[in-house]
Parts: sequence; structure tokens; C-alpha cells
Amino acid sequence: MKRFSLGIFAALACLSAIVTWAAPILPPAVGSAFCSSNNPPETSSDPSSCVLGGASASVETGPFVSLAAHASSAANVASFNAISSLQYSFEVIGGNPGDQVPLLIATILDTSATPHSFAAALMNVTTSLGATLTRVCTDGSCPGSSFDGTVSLTAVSGETGSVQLTIQAANTFLFGGTADAFADPHIYVDPAFGAASLYSVVVSDGVGNSLSTAVPEPCIVALLVVALAGLSYRWRARSFRSRTDCPNSLSV
Repeated sequence: MKRFSLGIFAALACLSAIVTWAAPILPPAVGSAFCSSNNPPETSSDPSSCVLGGASASVETGPFVSLAAHASSAANVASFNAISSLQYSFEVIGGNPGDQVPLLIATILDTSATPHSFAAALMNVTTSLGATLTRVCTDGSCPGSSFDGTVSLTAVSGETGSVQLTIQAANTFLFGGTADAFADPHIYVDPAFGAASLYSVVVSDGVGNSLSTAVPEPCIVALLVVALAGLSYRWRARSFRSRTDCPNSLSV
């Protein structure tokens, strides 16, 4: 009985932790797809996608985040511009509020363009401890035209961070050309962190990312102990009542 009481206490503590670690309500994601042309002067915009002549832009939030932009035309026909952007929030949950947790952002930022066209992609991730900006473009003003790897930063458990993605593709009227840009980030707790299993990352509703709602292992054990102890107690009590009610039922 004492063990059963201790098990109940542990389970209640775990349930309290689960409630505490419930996914927070984060600000909604805001996406925008913008397309424009100079011949004729025209624009089109939408939260998720647009197509206008040789310009197209799209914003996908699930099952994973993906932004794309494209601009293409022949010389002396038209210039097109396409821009996709997305801003959403994330939060580290688990452990104790205020814990500093190292994160990794695995992402692909890719741009390509023919001469006299332009493409760019940037990702700005911000937490209360700082920000990291990754930018690529095709005009030589960036470290490169593509990035495929991970970016690291530190977040505070229980505090909200943000991700800002913007990509652009554009060509010129005189020379025409083709430009493309693409972005695809994924945020997760650095697995090299010793206490990584205690934390998980949640993002704005509808945005795809690594999301774990698993109960920490010690809590699972405690809950199983309570469940098994409860079943054992009920079985013993029922067996005892059966022997009391029918004392000769097992006699030969």
C-alpha cells in the first residue's frame, strides 16, 4: 500500500509536469506570396501562392516549411519579380522554465539565376538570447548562392522565438533571364546536448516541424507502476473477497 501511495504521488507529479509542458499557444504563422510584372504593370498577392506571367511564388507550411520563387522571360518582353515570405514562432518546452537549450536549424537555402537576373534567400532566427542571419544570393554580395547545413543558436525554455524567411527571384526587361530561390528550415534540439531528451520544440499551429509530445521516460515508468499496482490491488481484493465469501470453494 505504501508503494502504491508513492506511485500515485509520482504519477501526479508527472501529470502536473505534462500539464505544465503542454504545447503553448503561439502567434499564428503569417505567409505572403507576391508576384509582379512591368508589361503590363500588374501585381498579384496571396498568403500561399501567386502566378503572374513568368513570375510565381509559393509558401508551404505543412507537412514541412517550403518557400519557392521563380521569375523568367525572354529579352525585351517583360520583367518579373516574385517574393515569398513567412514568419512563425517557436518555443522550447520541457525541463525547467528558464533553462538554456542549444538548438540546431537544418536548412537549405538555394538560389540560381542567369546573367542579369537575381535571386536571394534569407533566414533570420531570433530568440531572447540573440539572433542568427543566414543569407545567400546570386549577385556576389552574399557569402554564396546556396547553403545546405545547420545553424546553431540557444533558446530559453518557456520563451518564444521567431523565424523569418524571405526569398526573391527577379529578371530584367532588357536581358530577360531566369531566377529561382528556395528555402526549407527545420528546428530541433541539438542531440549532442546531454539533457536533449528532456526538451522538444513546438511551432505555430499548422507549421510543420519536429514536434514531440512524448511523456518523459521517468513519468511513463511512474504511470505504469501506478497502473500495475492498481490492477494488482484490485485482483488481490477480489481474490480475498472470493475466499471470504466461499471459504470451502478450494477444499478437496
